[in-house]
Amino acid sequence: MSLAYTAGKRKNALAPPRQPTCPDCSLRFASKAELAAHLSNATDDQHLAIQRGRIRMTGGWFKARDLALLSYLAGEFVGRTRAGPLTGGQCFVKLLGRCYMGDGRQSAPGKDRLAERVEDALVKGNCRRAMGLLSQRSLLSPDSPEGIRVAHELHPGPLEGYEAPVLQPTENMDLPAKITEEEVIRAVKSMGLSKSPGPSGLGPAHWRVLIQVQGVPEALAQAFNEILGAAQRRGYRALYEFRLVLIPKDETGSKYRPIAISETIMMAFHKIVLSRLRTQILAFLETEQIALHRMHMGGVRMAHGDAD
Repeated sequence: MSLAYTAGKRKNALAPPRQPTCPDCSLRFASKAELAAHLSNATDDQHLAIQRGRIRMTGGWFKARDLALLSYLAGEFVGRTRAGPLTGGQCFVKLLGRCYMGDGRQSAPGKDRLAERVEDALVKGNCRRAMGLLSQRSLLSPDSPEGIRVAHELHPGPLEGYEAPVLQPTENMDLPAKITEEEVIRAVKSMGLSKSPGPSGLGPAHWRVLIQVQGVPEALAQAFNEILGAAQRRGYRALYEFRLVLIPKDETGSKYRPIAISETIMMAFHKIVLSRLRTQILAFLETEQIALHRMHMGGVRMAHGDAD
């Protein structure tokens, strides 16, 4: 089963259905229990895939069935979090594991303007548009032998003798309070809808639908706080996986631009954490460091000053 992601230009395009709705046959039910019974009694492959299978996300526009499926996944996530025995963080990992990114549906433009349009999209930070402009033939699969070779050439690994910086105990930074539901909603709504989704295929538009389902902001806040307070984060490694895209720089395909796209919802999580640690982090940055705010013009002025 595939699910479309979109920028959602219409206001009602990102609203989940008011009644529990079957994502496959679009039947509406009076309660979530009736919908669950309908799915459990079904025997065809489509209904079984909704319950047990992985859901492929692809590019396009949201449809009524897509919104119903998002609502169903949200209800499943909230129900697992409240019922136990899994923790909120474990349920969060399972939600992302239920979905995966599929191929887009956009076609490539003419060859004469391909490079210009891709470069313009990348400059604006719109990776989804850049990938959609390219044909599947132009893209190099990172899982192919050639893709693996190129990826290793671009990123051979840590430098020999490199040691990561270690903070002293007095320099450790603590969050002042737990992450709240309001912060989760604000962070999700602040993300641009055109950003490319990560490995799960759940992009900003998907999450704008999901957070409208009752209980999802609370469950996400619970998962975020659990991740922050965990002594060992091995169980959350799946949250930090990324989708590698190799975009050719020229027509010959001899050089590639690697783009690593992480999970969209983790970007919201990092945004919340950085906003809380902003004042503490700035104290550790050197005076010439540029971070956490727009300083493009400041960087240009600094470069001119060094040149003089």
